Amino acid sequence: VVLRLSSCVLVAAACGDDPVGVPDAPRVIDAAPPPIDAVVDACAPPTGPGTDHANALAADELWTEADSPHRITTQVGVPAGVTLRFAPCAVVELGPDAALTVSGSLLAEGEPTRRVQIRAASSGQPWRWIDVSGGALSLTHTRIEGGGAPGAGGGVTARAMVRVRGDGNPLGQALVSVDEVDLVGSASTGMILASAARFSPGGGALRITGSALAPLVLDPSAVGVVPTGTYAGNGLDA
Repeated sequence: VVLRLSSCVLVAAACGDDPVGVPDAPRVIDAAPPPIDAVVDACAPPTGPGTDHANALAADELWTEADSPHRITTQVGVPAGVTLRFAPCAVVELGPDAALTVSGSLLAEGEPTRRVQIRAASSGQPWRWIDVSGGALSLTHTRIEGGGAPGAGGGVTARAMVRVRGDGNPLGQALVSVDEVDLVGSASTGMILASAARFSPGGGALRITGSALAPLVLDPSAVGVVPTGTYAGNGLDA
C-alpha cells in the first residue's frame, strides 16, 4: 500500500491547519500480515444482561468479558489521571451518535485469539467516535467498527471513528500505540491524528478499511511513523 504524504486526503494538516513541508515522495507501507478476521476468535458471544455506562468515570475501571456487552448510549468520559481498560474478549457497544471521550488513558488489551471488540449497538446506526484529547490511546488485538457518524461540514477532518489530539508539541508524548488493530466501516474518516499526536514507533499492524472517506489523516509531525498495515478499500484512498 502506498500512502502519498503530500495528499490532502491523508495529511490534512499539511493543506491548511499547520503548514509544514511534507515530502512529495510516496511512503511505502510494507505488506500486511493476514487480516485479523482470519484468526479464529476464542471469545464466546455475550450472553449476560451486559452493563450500561454513562457520564465520566470517577476512578480507574476495567471492563471485562464477563460483564459484556458494555453499552454506551450517550457519552462516557475518561478524565485526566484516570485509566479505562478493556480486558480480552470485552465487547463495547455504542448507540447512535454515542461517544467515548478520553483525557486520561484508554487501553484495549486484547490477545491474538481473544480480541477486544468495539462496535455499533445497531447495524446501520453509526456511533460518533473515540475522541482522545491530550490523553493516551493503546490498542492491542482490537477491532473497532461501525462508528464515525458524519459531522458538520462533511470533510475528512470533520469526524472520524477514532480521533487523537495532542498538545501541539511535536517533541511531546507520542500518545498512540497500535498492535494488530482493525478499523472497519467508518461512516466518515477512519482515524485522525491532530495537534502533534503521533504513533509510537515499533507497534504492530493497523488495518483501516471500509471508511466512507479517508482511512487516515495525519498531522505533519506524525508522518515519520505510520504503522505497517492496510489502508485500502476506503472512499478516498490515496
